[in-house]
Amino acid sequence: MAKTYALEVDSGGIPVPQYENAGATDTEAMKGTNGAIYAGGDEAHDAADDGNPIKIGGKAANSAPTAVSAGDRVNAYFDLSGRLVVLVDQAIDTELPAAAALADGTANPTAPTVGAAELLYNGATFDRKRGNLQGALLASAARAETQTGADQTNYNGRGLHIILDVTAITDTPSIVLKIQGKSASGVYYDLLEGVAVTGTGTHIYKVMPWATAEANVAVADMLPRTWRVVVTHADADSITYSVDFAIDN
Repeated sequence: MAKTYALEVDSGGIPVPQYENAGATDTEAMKGTNGAIYAGGDEAHDAADDGNPIKIGGKAANSAPTAVSAGDRVNAYFDLSGRLVVLVDQAIDTELPAAAALADGTANPTAPTVGAAELLYNGATFDRKRGNLQGALLASAARAETQTGADQTNYNGRGLHIILDVTAITDTPSIVLKIQGKSASGVYYDLLEGVAVTGTGTHIYKVMPWATAEANVAVADMLPRTWRVVVTHADADSITYSVDFAIDN
């Protein structure tokens, strides 16, 4: 048999809408102050979500809300003007890389590259594009034995000048300058070999696609990625010289 409860009425004798409480021990008014009808979910803010909650409304605050456990029910977060607030806790990712000095051998970028630097792909990494370059391979000094220069890297040059400048000799020295390329497997091969130099003076050797070929002086050929200079001494007599280079694009 259904349980019965006393009917509640307001001050004017009008019945008040009621509902049975959770413990099924009595009834409670459905209307509150000013005749408003209560409507609420099963669980409070920060309680584990359960049942069929009415998820409307929110809570105004002027500071970030306190963190709750995953899966908990929460209040919607509004500012003091009643506007819904969405907070972004992480810094916004601008997709721009951190500033860094330009360098050769830069890895393939994982973020947009920003700047005016031109990069050239070398088959594995990127290098800065060069303009015309020049430098010293062997500083001026008295020598009496063969000199094998270090490997040089050609980034984007096409033409090469080698400048051999002999400033002093003792007795009868003789040297031969050779320009060599280097293959990917490490094999050195001759690009140009000069004639024997036995006295003072300046000698220019050219490797460039547009050169007019001249035996022992100029060759119409490309400058490979890796190259070097070898100066072979025929005897132990002293000879003072320097070796410089200039690369043209």
